[in-house]
Amino acid sequence: MPIQLDLMPPEEKLPDTPPPKTIVVRYGYLREIGEFPSDLTSKVGCGTKLILRTDRGTEIGEMLTTTCGNGGCNKSITRDKMLAYIENSGGRDYPFSEQGRVLRVASTQDLAEEVKLDEQKHNHLLLARDMVAQHKLAMKVVDVEQLLGGERIVFYFVSAQRV
Repeated sequence: MPIQLDLMPPEEKLPDTPPPKTIVVRYGYLREIGEFPSDLTSKVGCGTKLILRTDRGTEIGEMLTTTCGNGGCNKSITRDKMLAYIENSGGRDYPFSEQGRVLRVASTQDLAEEVKLDEQKHNHLLLARDMVAQHKLAMKVVDVEQLLGGERIVFYFVSAQRV
């Protein structure tokens, strides 16, 4: 006796849409948000690490909005939510930036370079604290951010008065 299986009808496949012309990214120690033009030829998913050219230099960021079907992940937000966040944070002037460009998807070499820079972070922090003590400055260095391209090292500090 033959067995008959009731199969679900195949889902309709949506037509392929082209990759977005701009990508919303989060980058830097201060977790800045930007919407940058992109020439990527393939779609990238939410949370994808990207190499960006910002007004600060070359750095790694991550994609926030998504073109993938995984709408339930914690990295994807809708465009409406993103725009509401921007307006509630002071408008498109702050902390939102359009001064940048998505260069490419981060390679394993880029990610290895990021790890190497993170390993150097402690030494930079100690050196900066020694210099502050040597010059008797009324400030406390709290963190260091080294950009991927090597153009800049940013020292974050707190101080009761202007230094």
